[in-house]
Amino acid sequence: MNESHQYLRLALPLMTKLSVPATPENYMVWYRYVSGQDTSLSEAIDALAKDGAPLSSEKNEELYRTFCRNEGDEELLEEMKGSLERISEALAAELTVLSGQATEYESLASSTIRRLSDNPSAADIRDAAEQIINATKTLGECGRSLRLRLDETTESFDTLKKKFVQAKKESSMDFLTGVPNRRCFDETLTSMVRGASGSLSILLVDIDRFKDFNDRHGHLIGDHVLRLVAKMIKKNVKGKDIVYRFGGEEFAVILPDTVLDGALSVAENIRHYFSKKSLRAVADTKDLGVLTVSIGVACHCEGESKNDLLVRADRALYHAKNVGRNRVTSAV
Repeated sequence: MNESHQYLRLALPLMTKLSVPATPENYMVWYRYVSGQDTSLSEAIDALAKDGAPLSSEKNEELYRTFCRNEGDEELLEEMKGSLERISEALAAELTVLSGQATEYESLASSTIRRLSDNPSAADIRDAAEQIINATKTLGECGRSLRLRLDETTESFDTLKKKFVQAKKESSMDFLTGVPNRRCFDETLTSMVRGASGSLSILLVDIDRFKDFNDRHGHLIGDHVLRLVAKMIKKNVKGKDIVYRFGGEEFAVILPDTVLDGALSVAENIRHYFSKKSLRAVADTKDLGVLTVSIGVACHCEGESKNDLLVRADRALYHAKNVGRNRVTSAV
């Protein structure tokens, strides 16, 4: 079965069961929920279900505003609304025809059975068989027409789904540095912690005294340096490791299948790279000096939540900054 059509079949009955009004906004929320596109949204809805909280109209609006309403969503919402209307109209028309054909078929079959039960002749049997065969073909053609119409509507949903995927990708990137943003980091880490079957470590990387640097050189050069730092960190990781803009002058790195010693080694390589690297402004090749970084490292413990892992990494980072900066510190 087509994947987007499957999500449609899952979302609408679930909304009906929970008495969620079938508005385009609510459909967008529940389509994302059943498709598993947004782990944060899934967690929020699962928490509401666990607490037994009623899914009121206000709560559904809050879910939409929090998880679904990004730049460009209004246009997508209109497309979704149009697609839903077309699907509803197509299905209603086809099912009405199919229902009428089925009723006629049933009536014909019943009358034929009654007619053949009263000493029929060979001609009567032949005529009855021909009528049944013709009616069966008509019903089959109606069924094929319905399948073709469903294929057309699922194709439009495929196109819409691709647009959602692209919009989600764009909303998950940090515009300035070109690396995934904090939202993407949270979603990815949540998913990895939930399904963790091996080692998993994270780094929190903070540029030392970046505010002072901005004050001396200006924010345009500061933005350039942030892009450069993101590029440098990416240069010092490999494989499945992913670099994220965590916020401000802080970056994060997720290292799947990496124990604490391995994560500390990666962190030390990054720290050492920056401590020896003299930066230059692109416009006038002005020497900007050396920027150092402080790094907090934490390895996921069995049964630990995402938030607890982040708290430990953050604690390690601030310890590194408090004892002199340009340090790598691991969480305990």
